[in-house]
Amino acid sequence: MYVRTRVGMAGNGTPATGSAAALAGYGYLGQPVVADPVAEIGEQLWRRAPAGVTIAIYDSGDRELTSRAKEWAEREGAIGVKATKIEAAELALGKALADAGGFVKQVTQVGAALQTAVAKADRPKEITPLQGTGPSLIRVLALFTHGTNDWLGIGKGFTTRNAADVIKGIAPFLTVDVRFLIYGCSAALGQKEASNWLVTTMEPGGADSLAGLLRDALVDQGKGGAAVWSHTQVGHTTRNPSLRVFNAGFGKGSAGESYAGTSIFGSIEKVFALGEIEGAIRALGFTIPADKEENLRRLAYPLLRNHMYTAWVRAVVTTTTVRGETRRTTNLTYRGGSLPEMAPLYPLDVADIARRYWSKVYWTEARRKDIARSLAKQLKLTR
Repeated sequence: MYVRTRVGMAGNGTPATGSAAALAGYGYLGQPVVADPVAEIGEQLWRRAPAGVTIAIYDSGDRELTSRAKEWAEREGAIGVKATKIEAAELALGKALADAGGFVKQVTQVGAALQTAVAKADRPKEITPLQGTGPSLIRVLALFTHGTNDWLGIGKGFTTRNAADVIKGIAPFLTVDVRFLIYGCSAALGQKEASNWLVTTMEPGGADSLAGLLRDALVDQGKGGAAVWSHTQVGHTTRNPSLRVFNAGFGKGSAGESYAGTSIFGSIEKVFALGEIEGAIRALGFTIPADKEENLRRLAYPLLRNHMYTAWVRAVVTTTTVRGETRRTTNLTYRGGSLPEMAPLYPLDVADIARRYWSKVYWTEARRKDIARSLAKQLKLTR
């Protein structure tokens, strides 16, 4: 007859009790017990993702997308599977999921596995998830895929025509504040919007883009805190600086915000930079008459937008020429990832890094003086 006990043997040969006994693998007077892998992953989910999990799905037919997704998933502790079968016992941290060809089905399988694992584990007393969140739901859904402004290659393709059905199919497995990250080209570019790096990186737009319609579908499904991030231009998977974010809180049909033009260089930064230009004009001995102040602002703000765009791009990539060949490499990073790669996850931290680059590296006194001389000439200012 076995008598249940919590006593086992620790690694140093002394009796182990409580959680130490469980870790030592003993349950009945020295008899080994087999840990429940489903309960173990459930406990990890409660500890590491109490507000919701992160998953990454990639197009396995593309080497670059595969590599970037796996690096991202490992760094961000994404939930994937040990092999290929999606079930609770196979869940593992730091893994990306290869596209299985059926996006709704794949996300549904992940959601069901999460629910099974979390149900097997006890909720820690100190953790109480907010309504619409929790470790059995997906809070960050990252897609590493090819795309256009009306199509994504993941899941055999979903488009502006079926975006609402796709979101409806996966909505039960998403948190109310889910972040939908599309590491793919052009999904944030409006259907009739001209493809222009400067304008689409620095200005809002794209309400009718695929990213915008996905946001609209999330609103319809009650995901009031959701956000969809994507690029407006064709570029590198994770170094593409042309970021827009579509917030559910702004309502259906609203334009996507420019990350660079709002979060990095907002109104305060632009007004402050204008003041520095005015100071540089006066330092050169010019007078700015009251009747020319409005024209000064009209000319200066587009120049500032151009310079802020250039500074953001240079913070992201370094361009060098080797034997006549132009090479682009990552410049500044955050937590091991490029700035555009990390901005959807850590927007404030990345914006701080980009602004420091602007103030300490790019926005030099010499550059301000050059702008001041140009504006003084255009406005025909006198000393």
